[in-house]
Amino acid sequence: MSNDTHTLSCGPHIFNNEIILAEICKYLPQGSLAAVSVVSTHGWKIAIARIWDTPYLTHIEQLRNFVKVVSSPLPISINNKPSYGSMVRKFDLSMLAGRWEKLGSNDLEPVFKHCTHISELNINLCQNIMDSQLVALFANNPEFCSSIRNLDIGETMYSDKTIAKVIRLLPRLNELRMNETYASSHTVKAVAETQGMLFTIELFDCDVTADDILTLFTSCSMLMEIGAPFSLSEELEDKVMEFDMERCCELYFDHDDDYSDDDLLTEVIHDVMYL
Repeated sequence: MSNDTHTLSCGPHIFNNEIILAEICKYLPQGSLAAVSVVSTHGWKIAIARIWDTPYLTHIEQLRNFVKVVSSPLPISINNKPSYGSMVRKFDLSMLAGRWEKLGSNDLEPVFKHCTHISELNINLCQNIMDSQLVALFANNPEFCSSIRNLDIGETMYSDKTIAKVIRLLPRLNELRMNETYASSHTVKAVAETQGMLFTIELFDCDVTADDILTLFTSCSMLMEIGAPFSLSEELEDKVMEFDMERCCELYFDHDDDYSDDDLLTEVIHDVMYL
């Protein structure tokens, strides 16, 4: 007997009890949630809410079918949400195959317009969108921008000025990952001037300086974690010793192939781990 069959044979008392069913659905994969959604009204409301909270998108046609529905009204009210798109909280494209060449700005426009409660946005390796198109997506949708707390824009080829423009449009970031991008001192300046609520930032393999890292620390008063290029580790260690620190901040580095000894790498990181 399959797991799905076992789930659906638990008895009507399970599917009529919203509390029990909600707890069960926390542990179900999306395929099983889809099965639960056709069992009862309670099942539909609970399963659909979880499916749409964090859509699992792996291929471009799946995404394009998804965006066709985001503006559609819900047939049954779920937590006073007006549409399917309004239920989305995390939009992660990191598992979307071929996104670096197939994903265009037209594919994302409905998401930015109708999914205005997204708090986590991952557009890692989405390189087929022009710089001007990316800025327009954010600039034309201020409600979407105000909801974003976590942004991953890593492994993209946008200019440092484009990334800076996007950052200035996102006033409430808590986490920002720009690994392997053209982020530079110009980008760091935008972060320092606008992101007072930032907790975590990662700049692995970016063209930034030790002074940029210290600028982030002094300007972003809530910053608790900084991921920096390993090449800056020794310079930062020297600067930190001369720096008057009044709070603690964890500093960590990306891997450097020149250091094959894990113990040595750990020791170097530990020496400058706390600003």
